[in-house]
Amino acid sequence: MNAFQLQPVSREERRVLIPCDDRELSGSLGWVPEPMAIALIAHDADAARHRACDFELARALRGEGVATLVIDLLGEDEQQDLEAAARLRLDANALARRLASARAWIDSRPELSGLPIALVGEGSAGAAALIEAATDPRGYAAAVTRSAQPLRAGSSLEQCQLPVLLVVDDRDLALAALNRAALDRMNANAGLLTATGLACSANGCAAHEFSSLISRWLIEQLVGADASLLEQAARLDALP
Repeated sequence: MNAFQLQPVSREERRVLIPCDDRELSGSLGWVPEPMAIALIAHDADAARHRACDFELARALRGEGVATLVIDLLGEDEQQDLEAAARLRLDANALARRLASARAWIDSRPELSGLPIALVGEGSAGAAALIEAATDPRGYAAAVTRSAQPLRAGSSLEQCQLPVLLVVDDRDLALAALNRAALDRMNANAGLLTATGLACSANGCAAHEFSSLISRWLIEQLVGADASLLEQAARLDALP
């Protein structure tokens, strides 16, 4: 099948195949009329709940007028080889190069080229998103990591000058600590959002609230708004 051919997934989304070196990455392109921007949302196929969270966020962004491209950074054959998949998830630089391929795919499509791009990385894709944002700072408007280990981005933490939001469930004490350590190395445009109930499987209501909050934060960066939504994070702590 042609790498740029679209196949229907739903009324809002179409399946796409993105060429990346010697393989193709599976993605879902969500379209809105006259989009103000596009969000490139990447995950590492490590858990079905991660994908559910990503599609929840994609729906929230489309509701704000942002087109979305949700991609899996691991090919189907790589997902079948558990040992190889585990190694690849630890290789943030390799995953970052795959994000660059997805960015090139966006630029190749007339209906998407020229739109501001927001970058979102879930799990192992989070560090890759920070590396890609640091490598191509003019290519993105903002970046978000969720349930990620951003320290794997190494020196890209200091080099990334974009507005960045690190998002983590505060019940995962070790992961929250890693995200705070990463934040200490980043520029003044970076922020940390922690609250209980981030995992979709743990609390669907909270996950919806998180997706809505992240979506509005990204919209602020895309339109250049001055106000910050980080102060609203505290209200999520009250969710059951």
